Amino acid sequence: MLGALITFIFAKGISALGRSFVKARWSTGDGVSDWGVGGLVGLGLVGLMVLPIGLIPGGLKIVPALAWLPALYGLFLLSKEVPAYFKRKYSIEEKCLGATLLVSVLVALVMVLTPSNTLDWDTLAYHLAVPKLWLTAGQIQYIPYIHHSNFPQTIDHLSLLGLAWGGESGAKAFQAVFFSLGLLSLFGLARANYGKAAAPWAALCLIAIPVALWESGTAYIDVGNGLYAGLGMYFAARFIAKKDPKNLVLCGILLGLAAGSKYTGLQTIGTTALVLFAAGAFAGKAASGFRSAATVGVIALALCAPWYIKNVAFTGNPVYPFFYSKIGGKNWSDFNSKIYTEEQQTFGVARKEGGGHDLKQFGHAVLGLAYQPGRYTNPDQLHGGGFPMGAVGFIPAAILLLWLISGSLTALEGAVIANVLLSFVLWFFLSQQSRYVIGFSVPLCIIAGGATTRFTISRLVQGAIAIQAMASLYVVKTFVLDARLPVLLGKQSEQDYLNATARFYKNAQFINANKYGKVALFNEVFGYFLDVPYMWANPGHSTLIPYETLQTGPEFAASLRSLGITHAYLNFGGGMEQQDFIKRWLEAMGIGAPARPFTPEERQALDADLRLKWKRLFADAVASGNFVLVPNDQIRGALLFEVK
Repeated sequence: MLGALITFIFAKGISALGRSFVKARWSTGDGVSDWGVGGLVGLGLVGLMVLPIGLIPGGLKIVPALAWLPALYGLFLLSKEVPAYFKRKYSIEEKCLGATLLVSVLVALVMVLTPSNTLDWDTLAYHLAVPKLWLTAGQIQYIPYIHHSNFPQTIDHLSLLGLAWGGESGAKAFQAVFFSLGLLSLFGLARANYGKAAAPWAALCLIAIPVALWESGTAYIDVGNGLYAGLGMYFAARFIAKKDPKNLVLCGILLGLAAGSKYTGLQTIGTTALVLFAAGAFAGKAASGFRSAATVGVIALALCAPWYIKNVAFTGNPVYPFFYSKIGGKNWSDFNSKIYTEEQQTFGVARKEGGGHDLKQFGHAVLGLAYQPGRYTNPDQLHGGGFPMGAVGFIPAAILLLWLISGSLTALEGAVIANVLLSFVLWFFLSQQSRYVIGFSVPLCIIAGGATTRFTISRLVQGAIAIQAMASLYVVKTFVLDARLPVLLGKQSEQDYLNATARFYKNAQFINANKYGKVALFNEVFGYFLDVPYMWANPGHSTLIPYETLQTGPEFAASLRSLGITHAYLNFGGGMEQQDFIKRWLEAMGIGAPARPFTPEERQALDADLRLKWKRLFADAVASGNFVLVPNDQIRGALLFEVK
């Protein structure tokens, strides 16, 4: 709990400083959204600041202390205003905002203050694991076996700071802060444009998005990234409607932070620039539209450029590992690129048999977010088996359609919808994941506030938002909070909870206790639980292990030894392998009985795909004595071998 509290205090100071800066130069037109947008800008700039210092050897040992300098100044500024906050009278709408904030913070805290399990897959796999590796090294370094470490890290670097001073809860607390700042931003911007009655509904819309509410207590970065992208889209639309250049500057800053925290931000820069140019051209002022687009592009690209320059230095590809066939990249291959693209394309609908997309199914893909949410999130997305808390809900699609048919579009809503539709087209062709829609949903939340006051069916819209918000709370409670509350309340220990919900946790404690050297993880990505060096070893993660050229078990073992590997961990559990194959695999290894090698036919079938070939090589290494089973009675659902 202390770690989360430290993060909250830090974020309050940075937000106060950011609010002061934004209010003085580019006020959003409302004091509440000045807090929200200012806080987002402040945190983003802190995350960016970590990069140049962290690249210096030993830099990460001092950067947490340096980050507190602006935070302390912000707290000093805030201290002068505290008495006024207690004296002022709050409107009923602001009290509603307070209630919304309270509910969202309580929901997030249950997740922040309890350990993440395998439902928080990316939290454990890399959002926390990569910062932990860097903190251990004292420096931001190239991690060749986790390609995610090359993604833009503006938001992840805040998790790094939180991890440094507050452990897991300190890191995850930043996402609760982002969600809260999002509520403030939506409330204030809706109030500025549609009046005070619209504001609480705009904020409630964010709670009505289950995936956003769930991620507020994890280390996933989609809420923060979505706010940067979505608010940038909104300020571009507001510039088109009001021609105030301050909106262009805010748009550029926010989009720069979006592209500095996720590659999808580059798409938003492109769609926003196109909308700005088109708006000018349609008004007969193409040159003005071009200048507006260029202004946003220059500001945004200047802010996000450091991440892409780092990638070129580390990997040779600014958007590593994407576009490998065009740009290339270190420790990647056509095989890696192919299976990575295939996985990205498993989400959503409208794929043609044999590949490609059927554009006629675009509407089905977008509206399907509401009526078949399991297709857009893990696991088993091909069969609609994704977890319910990964859903978007029906509000974004409903608001989009309502404004389109309303006949009440102004330049602002028209620009928002144009940008959202362009973004959906890119989403349709690239990867139809529900969490990528959070960014498009943010400006729709703001104009949803307008729909609650300007439409003849305003009451119906309000009711729909309220129902979806309650459904969102129910989904997150049922699928996440219910299992964690006993831990938070002290009725179940964190260790027992992790043993039950994160299979690798207990096995990792055995490895940590024995202080093994460097462990190659097969069928396992949760190295965050390890306190010893490790690497992801399956084909597809990198080309460090030359699976294409390896032919024998001894060659396989020699390749691992050349990478400093002393032990190989093989996970059978969690449905990673079919039971029939596990039995045959163990026979080929000679575990529990004399080895019965794979037949020539079996070898040929396995060697045809690197995703299978490594299993044959692993069995050969065990059977030949190059992998020696480590005897123990503690590891479950897996085997640990010493590499000889």
